[in-house]
Amino acid sequence: MTFSFKTQLLLIGLLFSTYIMAQTEDLVTRLSGRFDNLAQVTTLPDSISQKPALSGAWLNPLHLTHQRIDLPWLDGAVLYLEWREGHAEGALNRQRFWVFHTDTTGRTTMDFYSFKDEQKFLNFLSDNTLQVTLTLNDLVAYPNGCTLSWHYAEGVYTGQLDPQTCSVVAQRSGRRMRLQADIIVSAEGFTYQEAGVVEADGSYAFKVPGLGAYIFRKK
Repeated sequence: MTFSFKTQLLLIGLLFSTYIMAQTEDLVTRLSGRFDNLAQVTTLPDSISQKPALSGAWLNPLHLTHQRIDLPWLDGAVLYLEWREGHAEGALNRQRFWVFHTDTTGRTTMDFYSFKDEQKFLNFLSDNTLQVTLTLNDLVAYPNGCTLSWHYAEGVYTGQLDPQTCSVVAQRSGRRMRLQADIIVSAEGFTYQEAGVVEADGSYAFKVPGLGAYIFRKK
């Protein structure tokens, strides 16, 4: 059986699309579950603080729950993130949504969302009513230019948020800053670091963690 040139191109496109979608699914699967960085924290010297600070070297212990949820109105594979200080019942550190897409060029990308009213959704993970009644109006999206791009090579996914395109205004200070983030995902877990750089003077508005990158291992 022979195919026309047009049909061959369509088949190649379909195979490529299927391959990228499979990669996206693998990435989401790797990032789903429970993680912590206790192995990393236990190796820290006493001189390194284990409490977040505005400056200096610090790295805090975290327990992470990443749960896949069904939110069709976000048009992508959705992970809900709940990071807690120290252990599974520790104080909330952050709540986020990571939404994965495959764009028209075949790239895997990821958008970030947070709650508008964090107090209302403190029990989002355990309260099914909050989950089923959640709407897009309850969320705040990162602005245009703040979509993270993923790349795959040699069994590892690398995600980067480009500070040249991701510019936001800080809610508290009103200063404009550029966001940067780097995530590296392997079969065992992932590393994470992020920062905000003030556009006016190049200083750090924040840097998380204050030392290197978090090293999270799946539990």
